[in-house]
Amino acid sequence: MLLEILADGSIKEKRTKTFRPNNKKVYLLLDAETETIYLWQGENTSVQEGFLGLKYGKEFKKSLRYDLVQVKNLEDDSEYKESLKLHLKNIKEGKKLPKKHADLLERKSKEKASEEEEEEDAPMHLKDILKLLEKEKPPKGMVRDYIVAKGLVYTTDEDNILPLEVPENGIFDATNYAPRVLLKDSEILAIEFWRRP
Repeated sequence: MLLEILADGSIKEKRTKTFRPNNKKVYLLLDAETETIYLWQGENTSVQEGFLGLKYGKEFKKSLRYDLVQVKNLEDDSEYKESLKLHLKNIKEGKKLPKKHADLLERKSKEKASEEEEEEDAPMHLKDILKLLEKEKPPKGMVRDYIVAKGLVYTTDEDNILPLEVPENGIFDATNYAPRVLLKDSEILAIEFWRRP
């Protein structure tokens, strides 16, 4: 099953017989045979789409008990290419989705509809948190390495905010960092870690 992650949090299934990745999109490829989820984020995707791609990837990994692999280069990843080839072959032959994939898609669709109904009372979205962070002036002479928000960890690469692949368990040594905390209505929305270069 090939999924496109949209910036509004919705998921779009791609059932075309051919596939050409768009570098402004984020995709999840779920392979039932190898029990693997492949996550690919185009270089021109929005921060929000990147966050959502990793979030859904981890969620599906836990739900399906699959491995999660972040694909860096589509052309060089032979296992991803084989999974995509099989996916397209199944579509051409008119095969149905594996039941667990179809159930997952249906559940996410219902969850999205429910979220939209409760939008007014929902907590602040990740994209709004990022907008608040970007409005703040950076500390003079310092660079930001990490952001912790919504239970996930992100790194900063020049002007981009990217999901950290697999945060390590245990204690994070912040001795050389100056943390900056974003608060709203007595709630911690995000923590930034700044350092002197």
